[in-house]
Amino acid sequence: ESVPGNLEEIDEYSAVVLSERPVPLASRVHVACSTHILRGVSRTCEFIPQLGYFIEIELAPASRYSPQWFSPRHLVPLGEYSVGLSA
Repeated sequence: ESVPGNLEEIDEYSAVVLSERPVPLASRVHVACSTHILRGVSRTCEFIPQLGYFIEIELAPASRYSPQWFSPRHLVPLGEYSVGLSA
């Protein structure tokens, strides 16, 4: 069964997908991104009203993410912006 979603966060070991439908915990899942398919296991599925289900996926060792594979269009690299406190 395919569940559409939006890739919200990704790092070498995990990904977070926002979906309109829940995914059972400990489900084997795959995320089709650009030219790569990442495989893993769902670890959390949290419902946020007005947004949907945030599904955290622990990526399998053979599916570790690398920015050389692809970068999500909405990805903002850390260090590109800074936030300061004002008095």
